[in-house]
Amino acid sequence: MRKDGLLHVTFNYTIESSRQSEEQILKLDGDKLFIGEGELEERGPGQMVLKDREKVKFTQALKQLPLSEPELDTPEAKAITQLLQEPVAKLAGVPVTFDGLVRISGDWALYIGPVTAVEGKQPKDEEIAKKLNERQFQAILKKDDKGGWKVLRSAFASEDGYFDYEGEYEETPWQLTDGLEEH
Repeated sequence: MRKDGLLHVTFNYTIESSRQSEEQILKLDGDKLFIGEGELEERGPGQMVLKDREKVKFTQALKQLPLSEPELDTPEAKAITQLLQEPVAKLAGVPVTFDGLVRISGDWALYIGPVTAVEGKQPKDEEIAKKLNERQFQAILKKDDKGGWKVLRSAFASEDGYFDYEGEYEETPWQLTDGLEEH
């Protein structure tokens, strides 16, 4: 944050194997964060900067979205883990329990954490048994038109701990997965 009270930021990203950067100005006004809009120009290869910072307009505010992390034994979280119960048990070949984290933001939800076989049960498939014992499981859900949860994607983490998916769900609220590196 500079003396003018504005946040001057540079977003660095890679697109189609090319490193890019874009300058942006943000304005904090009470409990709202406004995105500055202005004409950009290229200052170097892949480097976009604001042509005239004085002409930046602040018309678009970022919307604050609610986020909750209900305990697993609450009705909110149970609705999600019970929905996951049957397909994950079918995949594992044994009944399972969920011991992780549920996050809910509006019509979106996330489960991340371990899935364990019910005591005394062990999957016959060695690869599935290894996943249950060693890897995190993640599911992204969204409410349907009737208000029920629908699983959009789910997977065990890869051996290196990442979740690989085919396709993207760009509308997924960022705060569902923000800060989950420690989980």
